[in-house]
Amino acid sequence: MKKERYHELDFLRFLAAFSVLLFHYVFRVWNLEISSTIEYPLLSIFAKYGYLGVDAFFMISGFVILLSADGRSASQFVISRIVRLFPAYWFCVVVIFVFAKFWPLDTYSVTYFDFLINLTMLQSLFSAPHVSTIFWTIVIELQFYFFIFLVIQTKQLSRLNYILATWLIISMACDYFAAPMWFQKLVISNWSHYFIAGSLFYLIRKQGLSVFKVSMLLLCLWQALRHGYWYVLLKQRLSGIEYEPNIVSLFIIFTFLFFLLVAYRRVPGKYEKLAKLGVLTYPLYLIHGLIGETFMLDGISHINKYVLFIAVTILMVLFSYLIHVHIENRYALKLKKKLNYMNDNTKKWFTRVAAR
Repeated sequence: MKKERYHELDFLRFLAAFSVLLFHYVFRVWNLEISSTIEYPLLSIFAKYGYLGVDAFFMISGFVILLSADGRSASQFVISRIVRLFPAYWFCVVVIFVFAKFWPLDTYSVTYFDFLINLTMLQSLFSAPHVSTIFWTIVIELQFYFFIFLVIQTKQLSRLNYILATWLIISMACDYFAAPMWFQKLVISNWSHYFIAGSLFYLIRKQGLSVFKVSMLLLCLWQALRHGYWYVLLKQRLSGIEYEPNIVSLFIIFTFLFFLLVAYRRVPGKYEKLAKLGVLTYPLYLIHGLIGETFMLDGISHINKYVLFIAVTILMVLFSYLIHVHIENRYALKLKKKLNYMNDNTKKWFTRVAAR
């Protein structure tokens, strides 16, 4: 059965990635990497909120991962995630690490062993540093994928509403009862409300609205607003720059309302052409961080700052397009065929063993 296509979410994913890029290039790299001086004071008024693109990413994942899991077996789901994530990720890990070693960067402390661990995407489990600091979100996404894998493997998709409710209650309890840090990370308590909300909006699309789902969404919104407020206070303390919590709250509320429109296919406008930008999202997010920030820092004394920003941004977008065309398109299908072949042979082997 052909799955529904949500062009508005493809376009939103690109906007989220681009907002994170703006946050890094226009605000963070100068404020946190150099000093409190901001090279782009006017643009930074808006760019300092670009980190909220990550919040949007997590809610998008909650929605689209359930869409991807629908009708698939656990092994098919795992294969689909590996094919989607790893080709571009492996390429970017290699490129970023080689770039950091040959530029070189004085503050770069990732070792060759850390590099090898990063190839597994499980570096956080081994307390190894990320090849690029922005990879922390990819690791969190992987945790959510593993959660969905367990639900599929144990054939509990029909009970997903109650599983999500349990997850949300546990996450909220972490805030109120000061749970150990390892447990908070295990249940992704700082971000679970976005994954859960995205999943609920998908379930609304499939099953319709209910009092239970509305109650859950209101709790997710409450959690998102609370954590958003705490996080903006942290941003203020780290940056020394004033933020407006009301802007963050309005963004969060708007995101929830937008997804409600997505669930009912009532988003105004046509996004088929704009959605084509969505293919750049993942490679752009992966590659833009360390390399682009280095170009910005090293080029600011030689090139007009606005020309530099535009040039580095265009370079990263073009690089992302090349990664999509020559890495994702070329190797994803090959990897999928090999994994499907291995999966089929494994099933046949277990069938033969069980028949003996």
